[in-house]
Amino acid sequence: MSVRDDQSWGGAVLAGLGDIAGVPFLIALIAQGVREERARIALVDRELDAQEHETPRRQDGVEPGESAWQYSSSVVETRLWWETDPRFAGRYNP
Repeated sequence: MSVRDDQSWGGAVLAGLGDIAGVPFLIALIAQGVREERARIALVDRELDAQEHETPRRQDGVEPGESAWQYSSSVVETRLWWETDPRFAGRYNP
């Protein structure tokens, strides 16, 4: 084996071992992210359940005073999800 080939193989083996050594840390990072996201989802679910119990709705989903066949005359402001998310609201507002 020539010196150049020896250096190439040595560099490849060292880079491969470095990547393999990083895999457990990557797995731990992903697992932590999944745990945090599940906790956040549970919190949001509890908040939505509490809001649902505070405002009673009819079975057909129509608000009191509205007709099932007509749109409400009130204008509903729609916003993008990241404008209302508390984690991102300050970043993207003009």
